[in-house]
Amino acid sequence: MGVDVVGNRSGWWRVGQYWWHTLADYSHHIVPTITAGCRYWYSSDEDGLDADQARKLGIELQRSIDDCRIDEYARQLFPVLVNDKQFRCLVEFQDDGAELFELPKPDERRFVDEFISQMQRYIEFLLSCEGFRIQ
Repeated sequence: MGVDVVGNRSGWWRVGQYWWHTLADYSHHIVPTITAGCRYWYSSDEDGLDADQARKLGIELQRSIDDCRIDEYARQLFPVLVNDKQFRCLVEFQDDGAELFELPKPDERRFVDEFISQMQRYIEFLLSCEGFRIQ
């Protein structure tokens, strides 16, 4: 199950539901004044941000990557997600060369890297979408 975020210019951007919640939470953490422009981040009510708000959000999120605030946030989030049955799947990874039935294990560094990678995809969308709505 995923979330469709529809841009006014660049089409839709699809992201997994748990990643969407995580990216939205981080966006609220970094720039609550901008994210306040959308009231329904966690539902498909076709709410969203206009072009100016989306661009500003993308710029601020990129700044948080550049100054490593995102790393600190992700490292603090990791133990919370490890203990959350619903979101634990975001922090578990299978080792390269693992046996077929070996269970994935929590891996902080890989989670931080994946979190940043997902955020960079989101930023790319924000900077090109000319506004969006969540479906």
